[in-house]
Amino acid sequence: MVDMKDSMRSTPGEKYAEPAKTWHSAAEIITGEAVALELPPATVFSRLISGAIDLVCFAVPMLYLDYVISNIPFSRATEVSAYIINTLIWICVVPALIGIVTKGFSPGKRLLGYRIVSGDAGAVTIRQNILRSLVGISEIWLMAGVPAFISLACTRRARRMGDLLSGTYAVKWPKGTLKIPAFDVPGALEPWAAAAQTRPLAEPLQLHILNHFRTRSSLAPHIRRSQALLLAATAEKFVSPAPPPGTPAEDFLQALLALRRKTETEKNEKSEIRRRRLEKRLSVLPYVRQ
Repeated sequence: MVDMKDSMRSTPGEKYAEPAKTWHSAAEIITGEAVALELPPATVFSRLISGAIDLVCFAVPMLYLDYVISNIPFSRATEVSAYIINTLIWICVVPALIGIVTKGFSPGKRLLGYRIVSGDAGAVTIRQNILRSLVGISEIWLMAGVPAFISLACTRRARRMGDLLSGTYAVKWPKGTLKIPAFDVPGALEPWAAAAQTRPLAEPLQLHILNHFRTRSSLAPHIRRSQALLLAATAEKFVSPAPPPGTPAEDFLQALLALRRKTETEKNEKSEIRRRRLEKRLSVLPYVRQ
Protein backbone atom coordinates (compact mmCIF):
# COMPACT_ATOMS: atom_id res chain seq x y z
CA MET A 1 0.00 0.00 0.00
CA VAL A 2 1.33 3.40 -0.96
CA ASP A 3 1.48 5.84 1.91
CA MET A 4 -0.45 8.95 0.89
CA LYS A 5 1.76 11.25 2.92
CA ASP A 6 4.93 9.85 1.36
CA SER A 7 3.43 10.08 -2.10
CA MET A 8 2.86 13.79 -1.54
CA ARG A 9 6.37 14.54 -0.26
CA SER A 10 8.86 16.25 -2.50
CA THR A 11 12.53 15.41 -2.29
CA PRO A 12 14.83 17.77 -0.32
CA GLY A 13 15.56 20.89 -2.31
CA GLU A 14 12.95 20.03 -4.95
CA LYS A 15 11.00 22.97 -6.30
CA TYR A 16 7.33 22.60 -7.01
CA ALA A 17 7.00 21.75 -10.69
CA GLU A 18 6.02 24.77 -12.73
CA PRO A 19 2.65 24.21 -14.39
CA ALA A 20 2.76 23.66 -18.12
CA LYS A 21 0.10 26.30 -18.62
CA THR A 22 -0.21 29.63 -16.88
CA TRP A 23 -3.14 29.96 -14.49
CA HIS A 24 -4.76 32.85 -16.33
CA SER A 25 -5.04 30.60 -19.41
CA ALA A 26 -7.36 28.39 -17.34
CA ALA A 27 -4.92 25.59 -16.60
CA GLU A 28 -6.87 22.39 -16.27
CA ILE A 29 -6.74 20.33 -13.09
CA ILE A 30 -7.47 16.66 -13.76
CA THR A 31 -9.56 14.90 -11.15
CA GLY A 32 -9.62 11.19 -10.41
CA GLU A 33 -12.35 10.76 -12.99
CA ALA A 34 -10.20 12.57 -15.60
CA VAL A 35 -12.60 15.53 -15.64
CA ALA A 36 -11.12 18.95 -16.30
CA LEU A 37 -11.86 21.34 -13.45
CA GLU A 38 -11.76 25.02 -14.39
CA LEU A 39 -13.82 28.18 -14.54
CA PRO A 40 -14.82 28.09 -18.22
CA PRO A 41 -14.98 31.36 -20.15
CA ALA A 42 -18.35 32.63 -21.29
CA THR A 43 -19.59 31.71 -24.76
CA VAL A 44 -20.56 34.21 -27.44
CA PHE A 45 -24.23 33.28 -27.01
CA SER A 46 -24.17 33.79 -23.23
CA ARG A 47 -22.43 37.15 -23.64
CA LEU A 48 -25.09 38.25 -26.13
CA ILE A 49 -27.95 37.18 -23.85
CA SER A 50 -26.45 38.83 -20.75
CA GLY A 51 -25.72 41.95 -22.81
CA ALA A 52 -29.33 42.11 -24.00
CA ILE A 53 -30.57 41.84 -20.41
CA ASP A 54 -28.21 44.63 -19.34
CA LEU A 55 -29.34 46.73 -22.28
CA VAL A 56 -32.97 46.46 -21.20
CA CYS A 57 -32.12 47.13 -17.53
CA PHE A 58 -30.27 50.34 -18.42
CA ALA A 59 -32.31 51.56 -21.39
CA VAL A 60 -35.75 51.38 -19.78
CA PRO A 61 -35.05 53.78 -16.87
CA MET A 62 -33.01 56.01 -19.18
CA LEU A 63 -35.90 56.36 -21.65
CA TYR A 64 -38.36 56.88 -18.80
CA LEU A 65 -36.27 59.74 -17.41
CA ASP A 66 -35.99 61.19 -20.93
CA TYR A 67 -39.79 61.20 -21.04
CA VAL A 68 -39.93 62.93 -17.66
CA ILE A 69 -37.42 65.54 -18.82
CA SER A 70 -39.43 66.20 -21.98
CA ASN A 71 -42.47 67.10 -19.87
CA ILE A 72 -40.62 69.60 -17.70
CA PRO A 73 -40.68 73.21 -19.01
CA PHE A 74 -36.90 73.60 -19.40
CA SER A 75 -35.23 75.96 -21.80
CA ARG A 76 -33.92 74.28 -24.95
CA ALA A 77 -30.30 74.40 -23.78
CA THR A 78 -31.15 73.02 -20.34
CA GLU A 79 -33.27 70.25 -21.84
CA VAL A 80 -30.45 69.13 -24.17
CA SER A 81 -28.00 69.18 -21.26
CA ALA A 82 -30.37 67.08 -19.14
CA TYR A 83 -30.74 64.54 -21.95
CA ILE A 84 -26.96 64.25 -22.34
CA ILE A 85 -26.33 63.90 -18.60
CA ASN A 86 -29.10 61.32 -18.21
CA THR A 87 -27.76 59.31 -21.14
CA LEU A 88 -24.18 59.32 -19.85
CA ILE A 89 -25.32 58.27 -16.40
CA TRP A 90 -27.15 55.18 -17.69
CA ILE A 91 -24.73 54.05 -20.41
CA CYS A 92 -21.46 54.72 -18.55
CA VAL A 93 -21.68 55.70 -14.88
CA VAL A 94 -24.27 53.17 -13.72
CA PRO A 95 -22.66 50.13 -15.46
CA ALA A 96 -19.26 51.11 -14.06
CA LEU A 97 -20.62 51.56 -10.52
CA ILE A 98 -22.43 48.22 -10.64
CA GLY A 99 -19.26 46.49 -11.82
CA ILE A 100 -17.20 48.14 -9.07
CA VAL A 101 -19.66 47.38 -6.26
CA THR A 102 -20.36 43.78 -7.33
CA LYS A 103 -16.74 43.12 -8.46
CA GLY A 104 -17.55 42.10 -12.00
CA PHE A 105 -21.26 41.31 -12.08
CA SER A 106 -24.11 43.03 -13.90
CA PRO A 107 -27.85 42.25 -13.95
CA GLY A 108 -27.50 39.98 -16.98
CA LYS A 109 -24.33 38.26 -15.80
CA ARG A 110 -25.75 37.71 -12.32
CA LEU A 111 -28.87 36.14 -13.80
CA LEU A 112 -26.89 33.78 -16.06
CA GLY A 113 -24.14 33.04 -13.53
CA TYR A 114 -21.23 34.82 -15.22
CA ARG A 115 -18.69 37.28 -13.89
CA ILE A 116 -16.05 39.58 -15.38
CA VAL A 117 -12.53 38.82 -14.10
CA SER A 118 -9.11 40.25 -14.88
CA GLY A 119 -6.61 38.48 -17.12
CA ASP A 120 -5.11 36.56 -14.18
CA ALA A 121 -8.62 35.41 -13.13
CA GLY A 122 -8.62 37.84 -10.20
CA ALA A 123 -11.21 40.46 -9.32
CA VAL A 124 -11.57 43.35 -11.74
CA THR A 125 -10.19 46.71 -10.63
CA ILE A 126 -11.90 50.09 -10.58
CA ARG A 127 -9.80 51.20 -13.55
CA GLN A 128 -10.84 48.15 -15.57
CA ASN A 129 -14.54 48.70 -14.82
CA ILE A 130 -14.36 52.36 -15.83
CA LEU A 131 -12.43 51.56 -19.03
CA ARG A 132 -14.93 48.84 -20.03
CA SER A 133 -17.82 51.28 -19.57
CA LEU A 134 -16.12 54.06 -21.53
CA VAL A 135 -15.36 51.76 -24.46
CA GLY A 136 -18.92 50.42 -24.27
CA ILE A 137 -20.27 53.87 -25.16
CA SER A 138 -18.91 53.58 -28.67
CA GLU A 139 -18.89 49.84 -29.35
CA ILE A 140 -22.34 49.10 -27.89
CA TRP A 141 -24.44 52.25 -27.79
CA LEU A 142 -23.17 54.46 -30.62
CA MET A 143 -22.50 51.61 -33.08
CA ALA A 144 -25.47 49.39 -32.17
CA GLY A 145 -23.21 46.69 -30.75
CA VAL A 146 -21.73 45.71 -34.13
CA PRO A 147 -18.05 46.07 -33.07
CA ALA A 148 -18.80 44.21 -29.85
CA PHE A 149 -20.41 41.29 -31.73
CA ILE A 150 -17.50 41.04 -34.18
CA SER A 151 -14.99 41.08 -31.32
CA LEU A 152 -16.93 38.44 -29.37
CA ALA A 153 -17.09 36.16 -32.39
CA CYS A 154 -13.45 36.53 -33.41
CA THR A 155 -11.58 36.47 -30.10
CA ARG A 156 -10.63 33.70 -27.72
CA ARG A 157 -12.80 33.65 -24.57
CA ALA A 158 -15.46 35.76 -26.34
CA ARG A 159 -14.06 39.17 -25.40
CA ARG A 160 -15.51 42.44 -26.61
CA MET A 161 -13.33 45.47 -27.36
CA GLY A 162 -13.74 46.80 -23.84
CA ASP A 163 -12.40 43.50 -22.48
CA LEU A 164 -9.42 43.54 -24.84
CA LEU A 165 -8.42 47.07 -23.86
CA SER A 166 -8.95 46.57 -20.12
CA GLY A 167 -7.52 43.04 -19.92
CA THR A 168 -10.68 41.27 -18.73
CA TYR A 169 -12.96 38.43 -19.78
CA ALA A 170 -16.13 36.69 -18.57
CA VAL A 171 -16.19 33.31 -16.82
CA LYS A 172 -18.88 30.97 -15.54
CA TRP A 173 -18.93 31.68 -11.81
CA PRO A 174 -19.92 29.08 -9.19
CA LYS A 175 -22.92 29.86 -7.03
CA GLY A 176 -22.57 30.74 -3.37
CA THR A 177 -19.90 32.62 -1.47
CA LEU A 178 -16.27 31.66 -1.24
CA LYS A 179 -15.34 30.91 2.37
CA ILE A 180 -12.14 29.33 3.61
CA PRO A 181 -12.81 26.50 6.08
CA ALA A 182 -10.76 26.22 9.25
CA PHE A 183 -7.29 24.83 8.51
CA ASP A 184 -4.39 24.54 10.93
CA VAL A 185 -0.77 25.16 10.02
CA PRO A 186 1.11 21.82 10.08
CA GLY A 187 3.49 21.69 13.03
CA ALA A 188 6.64 21.52 10.90
CA LEU A 189 5.66 24.75 9.12
CA GLU A 190 4.80 26.85 12.17
CA PRO A 191 8.21 28.64 12.31
CA TRP A 192 7.91 29.48 8.60
CA ALA A 193 4.26 30.55 8.94
CA ALA A 194 5.14 32.94 11.78
CA ALA A 195 7.29 35.01 9.40
CA ALA A 196 5.46 34.41 6.10
CA GLN A 197 3.59 37.21 4.34
CA THR A 198 0.74 36.42 1.97
CA ARG A 199 -1.38 38.33 -0.49
CA PRO A 200 -4.96 37.50 -1.53
CA LEU A 201 -5.23 34.41 -3.72
CA ALA A 202 -6.92 34.63 -7.09
CA GLU A 203 -10.42 33.34 -6.43
CA PRO A 204 -10.35 30.58 -9.10
CA LEU A 205 -7.06 29.31 -7.62
CA GLN A 206 -8.58 29.32 -4.15
CA LEU A 207 -11.57 27.38 -5.45
CA HIS A 208 -9.27 24.76 -6.99
CA ILE A 209 -7.29 24.37 -3.75
CA LEU A 210 -10.44 23.95 -1.68
CA ASN A 211 -11.79 21.45 -4.20
CA HIS A 212 -8.52 19.48 -3.96
CA PHE A 213 -8.89 19.10 -0.20
CA ARG A 214 -12.53 18.08 -0.58
CA THR A 215 -11.79 15.35 -3.14
CA ARG A 216 -8.22 14.24 -2.35
CA SER A 217 -9.26 11.05 -0.56
CA SER A 218 -10.87 9.77 -3.76
CA LEU A 219 -7.87 10.50 -6.00
CA ALA A 220 -5.26 7.99 -7.09
CA PRO A 221 -1.87 8.71 -5.43
CA HIS A 222 -0.11 9.88 -8.61
CA ILE A 223 -3.08 12.07 -9.62
CA ARG A 224 -3.26 13.54 -6.13
CA ARG A 225 0.47 14.29 -6.12
CA SER A 226 0.54 15.93 -9.56
CA GLN A 227 -2.56 17.99 -8.78
CA ALA A 228 -1.12 19.18 -5.46
CA LEU A 229 2.21 20.07 -7.10
CA LEU A 230 0.47 22.10 -9.81
CA LEU A 231 -1.58 23.98 -7.22
CA ALA A 232 1.47 24.55 -5.01
CA ALA A 233 3.53 25.87 -7.96
CA THR A 234 0.81 28.40 -8.70
CA ALA A 235 0.12 29.34 -5.08
CA GLU A 236 3.80 29.78 -4.25
CA LYS A 237 3.70 33.14 -6.04
CA PHE A 238 1.28 34.49 -3.41
CA VAL A 239 3.52 34.02 -0.36
CA SER A 240 6.95 35.21 0.75
CA PRO A 241 9.30 33.72 1.72
CA ALA A 242 8.78 30.42 -0.10
CA PRO A 243 8.21 27.34 2.10
CA PRO A 244 11.28 25.36 3.23
CA PRO A 245 12.75 22.95 0.66
CA GLY A 246 11.21 19.49 0.82
CA THR A 247 7.87 20.73 2.16
CA PRO A 248 5.04 18.43 1.02
CA ALA A 249 2.78 20.24 -1.43
CA GLU A 250 -0.39 19.56 0.54
CA ASP A 251 1.19 20.77 3.79
CA PHE A 252 2.15 24.01 2.07
CA LEU A 253 -1.35 24.50 0.63
CA GLN A 254 -2.94 23.78 4.01
CA ALA A 255 -0.63 26.27 5.73
CA LEU A 256 -1.33 28.89 3.07
CA LEU A 257 -5.10 28.56 3.52
CA ALA A 258 -4.66 28.81 7.29
CA LEU A 259 -2.61 32.00 6.88
CA ARG A 260 -5.14 33.54 4.51
CA ARG A 261 -8.02 32.72 6.87
CA LYS A 262 -6.11 34.28 9.79
CA THR A 263 -5.31 37.39 7.75
CA GLU A 264 -8.90 37.84 6.57
CA THR A 265 -10.25 37.26 10.09
CA GLU A 266 -7.92 39.87 11.58
CA LYS A 267 -8.80 42.32 8.81
CA ASN A 268 -12.53 41.87 9.42
CA GLU A 269 -12.09 42.22 13.18
CA LYS A 270 -10.17 45.49 12.77
CA SER A 271 -12.83 46.83 10.41
CA GLU A 272 -15.55 45.93 12.91
CA ILE A 273 -13.67 47.64 15.74
CA ARG A 274 -13.28 50.81 13.67
CA ARG A 275 -16.95 50.73 12.71
CA ARG A 276 -18.11 50.35 16.31
CA ARG A 277 -15.75 53.10 17.47
CA LEU A 278 -17.08 55.44 14.80
CA GLU A 279 -20.71 54.61 15.63
CA LYS A 280 -20.03 55.28 19.29
CA ARG A 281 -18.51 58.67 18.57
CA LEU A 282 -21.26 59.68 16.14
CA SER A 283 -23.99 58.62 18.57
CA VAL A 284 -22.97 61.47 20.92
CA LEU A 285 -24.92 64.60 20.01
CA PRO A 286 -23.65 67.09 19.31
CA TYR A 287 -20.70 65.32 17.70
CA VAL A 288 -17.51 66.25 19.55
CA ARG A 289 -14.04 65.28 18.41
CA GLN A 290 -12.46 63.19 21.16
